[in-house]
Amino acid sequence: MKKVNFKKVLLTLVAVFSLMVFGVEQAEAQAINEFSTGLYDPAPGTFLGSDAAQDVLVNAINDLKNGVTPGTPAYTAAQKVGLYYNGIYQEILSGKSVSVAIGVGLTALNDTNGFGDLGRYELKELREGAIDLLQ
Repeated sequence: MKKVNFKKVLLTLVAVFSLMVFGVEQAEAQAINEFSTGLYDPAPGTFLGSDAAQDVLVNAINDLKNGVTPGTPAYTAAQKVGLYYNGIYQEILSGKSVSVAIGVGLTALNDTNGFGDLGRYELKELREGAIDLLQ
C-alpha cells in the first residue's frame, strides 16, 4: 500500500514539475518575442524634419556630456544614450529618414564600442526615448 501511494505522489510531483518547466519556457519565449520584434524597424509616428532632428540630437548629445562625472553610473548611462543619438544623427546625415534612423541607429551600440551587451529591454527603452525626443 505504501509503495502505491509513494508512486502516485512521485508521479504527481514529476507531472507538476514538468508543467512548471514547460510553462516557464513558454513565458520566456513570449517575453523575448515581445521585446525583439521591431527594434531595428522604422519607428512609427510623425517626426521632425531632418534638419530640425539633427539640431535636436546635437543639443541632446551636448546636454548629456555636461554635468556628469566620468566613471559614475550616470556617466556610463549618458555615454550609451549619446552613442545611440550619434548613431541616429549619422544615419540622418547619410540620407535616411528620421523614422528609419531611429531603428538603424541602434546598431551604433555594438560590441566594438563596448556596449554590445545591452539587453532587449534597455534597447527598447533607448528607442522609446529617441522617439519621444524626435516627435
